[in-house]
Amino acid sequence: MAKSTKPRGAAKTTATPEIAKFLDTNGDNLKAVMQANQAMLEGMAEFGREMIAFGNTRLRQDMAASESLMCCTDAGEAFRLQCDFGRAASEHYFAEANKLMELANKMTQECWAPLESRTRATLGDLGKRQSKA
Repeated sequence: MAKSTKPRGAAKTTATPEIAKFLDTNGDNLKAVMQANQAMLEGMAEFGREMIAFGNTRLRQDMAASESLMCCTDAGEAFRLQCDFGRAASEHYFAEANKLMELANKMTQECWAPLESRTRATLGDLGKRQSKA
Protein backbone atom coordinates (compact mmCIF):
# COMPACT_ATOMS: atom_id res chain seq x y z
CA MET A 1 0.00 0.00 0.00
CA ALA A 2 1.43 3.39 -1.02
CA LYS A 3 1.68 6.05 1.63
CA SER A 4 0.28 9.47 0.94
CA THR A 5 2.82 12.33 1.04
CA LYS A 6 0.09 14.77 1.99
CA PRO A 7 -0.04 15.56 5.73
CA ARG A 8 -3.15 14.53 7.62
CA GLY A 9 -5.76 17.25 7.85
CA ALA A 10 -4.15 19.34 5.07
CA ALA A 11 -6.51 22.00 3.72
CA LYS A 12 -7.35 22.47 0.08
CA THR A 13 -5.16 25.01 -1.69
CA THR A 14 -8.01 26.64 -3.58
CA ALA A 15 -9.92 29.28 -1.67
CA THR A 16 -13.58 30.02 -2.12
CA PRO A 17 -14.47 33.65 -2.88
CA GLU A 18 -15.74 34.11 0.72
CA ILE A 19 -12.44 32.92 2.18
CA ALA A 20 -10.45 35.06 -0.24
CA LYS A 21 -12.52 38.09 0.78
CA PHE A 22 -12.03 37.22 4.44
CA LEU A 23 -8.27 36.99 3.92
CA ASP A 24 -8.23 40.30 2.04
CA THR A 25 -10.11 41.99 4.87
CA ASN A 26 -7.75 40.56 7.47
CA GLY A 27 -4.83 41.66 5.34
CA ASP A 28 -6.13 45.22 5.58
CA ASN A 29 -6.56 44.79 9.34
CA LEU A 30 -3.04 43.46 9.71
CA LYS A 31 -1.74 46.38 7.66
CA ALA A 32 -3.58 48.83 9.95
CA VAL A 33 -2.08 47.17 13.04
CA MET A 34 1.40 47.32 11.51
CA GLN A 35 0.92 51.02 10.71
CA ALA A 36 -0.21 51.65 14.29
CA ASN A 37 2.84 49.80 15.62
CA GLN A 38 5.13 51.81 13.34
CA ALA A 39 3.58 55.06 14.57
CA MET A 40 4.08 53.90 18.17
CA LEU A 41 7.75 53.05 17.59
CA GLU A 42 8.42 56.35 15.84
CA GLY A 43 6.59 58.25 18.56
CA MET A 44 8.50 56.50 21.34
CA ALA A 45 11.81 57.19 19.57
CA GLU A 46 10.91 60.88 19.30
CA PHE A 47 9.85 60.89 22.95
CA GLY A 48 13.18 59.31 23.95
CA ARG A 49 15.22 61.79 21.90
CA GLU A 50 13.38 64.67 23.53
CA MET A 51 13.99 63.32 27.03
CA ILE A 52 17.69 62.80 26.34
CA ALA A 53 18.05 66.32 24.93
CA PHE A 54 16.21 67.76 27.93
CA GLY A 55 18.35 65.78 30.39
CA ASN A 56 21.51 66.93 28.66
CA THR A 57 20.42 70.59 28.77
CA ARG A 58 19.37 70.32 32.42
CA LEU A 59 22.66 68.71 33.40
CA ARG A 60 24.66 71.49 31.75
CA GLN A 61 22.53 74.20 33.36
CA ASP A 62 22.67 72.52 36.77
CA MET A 63 26.46 72.26 36.59
CA ALA A 64 26.76 75.91 35.54
CA ALA A 65 24.55 76.96 38.46
CA SER A 66 26.64 74.90 40.90
CA GLU A 67 29.80 76.49 39.56
CA SER A 68 28.31 79.98 40.00
CA LEU A 69 27.30 79.17 43.58
CA MET A 70 30.78 77.90 44.42
CA CYS A 71 32.26 81.23 43.29
CA CYS A 72 29.95 83.30 45.52
CA THR A 73 31.51 85.10 48.46
CA ASP A 74 28.32 86.77 49.65
CA ALA A 75 25.39 84.85 51.19
CA GLY A 76 22.85 87.27 49.71
CA GLU A 77 24.27 86.76 46.23
CA ALA A 78 24.23 82.98 46.73
CA PHE A 79 20.59 83.12 47.81
CA ARG A 80 19.67 85.24 44.76
CA LEU A 81 21.47 82.83 42.42
CA GLN A 82 19.76 79.87 44.04
CA CYS A 83 16.32 81.51 43.73
CA ASP A 84 16.97 82.41 40.09
CA PHE A 85 18.14 78.87 39.38
CA GLY A 86 15.08 77.35 41.07
CA ARG A 87 12.68 79.61 39.19
CA ALA A 88 14.34 78.96 35.81
CA ALA A 89 14.58 75.20 36.41
CA SER A 90 10.90 75.02 37.41
CA GLU A 91 9.87 76.88 34.26
CA HIS A 92 12.07 74.58 32.17
CA TYR A 93 10.54 71.44 33.75
CA PHE A 94 6.99 72.73 33.23
CA ALA A 95 7.74 73.58 29.59
CA GLU A 96 9.25 70.14 29.05
CA ALA A 97 6.28 68.41 30.65
CA ASN A 98 3.99 70.32 28.27
CA LYS A 99 6.15 69.34 25.30
CA LEU A 100 6.12 65.67 26.34
CA MET A 101 2.34 65.75 26.70
CA GLU A 102 2.05 67.19 23.19
CA LEU A 103 4.33 64.44 21.85
CA ALA A 104 2.27 61.79 23.64
CA ASN A 105 -0.95 63.25 22.22
CA LYS A 106 0.50 63.29 18.70
CA MET A 107 1.72 59.71 19.08
CA THR A 108 -1.66 58.54 20.35
CA GLN A 109 -3.50 60.14 17.44
CA GLU A 110 -1.08 58.66 14.90
CA CYS A 111 -1.36 55.20 16.48
CA TRP A 112 -5.13 55.15 16.50
CA ALA A 113 -5.65 56.67 13.03
CA PRO A 114 -5.11 53.46 10.97
CA LEU A 115 -7.20 51.39 13.40
CA GLU A 116 -9.99 53.95 13.36
CA SER A 117 -9.92 53.98 9.58
CA ARG A 118 -10.23 50.18 9.42
CA THR A 119 -13.05 50.19 11.96
CA ARG A 120 -14.97 52.77 9.93
CA ALA A 121 -14.46 50.72 6.75
CA THR A 122 -15.60 47.54 8.48
CA LEU A 123 -18.68 49.21 9.93
CA GLY A 124 -19.48 50.62 6.50
CA ASP A 125 -19.22 47.13 4.99
CA LEU A 126 -21.47 45.71 7.71
CA GLY A 127 -24.03 48.43 7.08
CA LYS A 128 -24.06 47.63 3.37
CA ARG A 129 -24.52 43.93 4.08
CA GLN A 130 -27.40 44.57 6.47
CA SER A 131 -29.18 46.85 4.00
CA LYS A 132 -28.95 44.14 1.31
CA ALA A 133 -30.41 41.50 3.62
